[in-house]
Amino acid sequence: MKLSAAVLGLGALACATGGVTPEPEGAVRDAGTVGSVGGHIEATSDVTRQTLIRNLGPIYTAPDVGWRSTVGAPIDAAYHAIMEGYGVLGVEILTNDARTHVVGNRGIIATQMLGQPMSKFVDCGRDGATGQPRADSYRVTLGIISSFVAVDSARTSVTTMVTAEAIDRGTSATPVHCSSTGILERALLRAAGYQSS
Repeated sequence: MKLSAAVLGLGALACATGGVTPEPEGAVRDAGTVGSVGGHIEATSDVTRQTLIRNLGPIYTAPDVGWRSTVGAPIDAAYHAIMEGYGVLGVEILTNDARTHVVGNRGIIATQMLGQPMSKFVDCGRDGATGQPRADSYRVTLGIISSFVAVDSARTSVTTMVTAEAIDRGTSATPVHCSSTGILERALLRAAGYQSS
């Protein structure tokens, strides 16, 4: 009798969890193949920064999930295009390893980007006292890193990972982990001259 109840209890637990498997930390969300929009954007005068995020709604990722796209360019060309894209976004490149094809910046402190509040790009939850997005009132430290792997001689897989944490400016409290909305990663692709939806 006790064995039957235990087996039924385990069966109910298995049904309750429903096979939902959380994405592992450091996982990648594959955006598929993105097309070119006709060359690289050389400077912000070629396009307004608002254009880079137009029609890009949030696609919330789990914490520390990269955004992967395949672009129609050899690895070195894609690497240099994304580097130019960082410049268009106004992100200073502090990590630049042409040998391993990794580029980005792990230490951006920002209150806004592309003329938008940080809550457009990262979700840090809401402040318990004010109900406002923490990303807009807390000090946000952001990291954005892109890595590249050749698919073949004409295509490259580009993975961009945005990580962030926020801390209340008036306290020395523990930082709050933030998750990306996916907008910054797709804006980077657009700034590099690749179409992203």
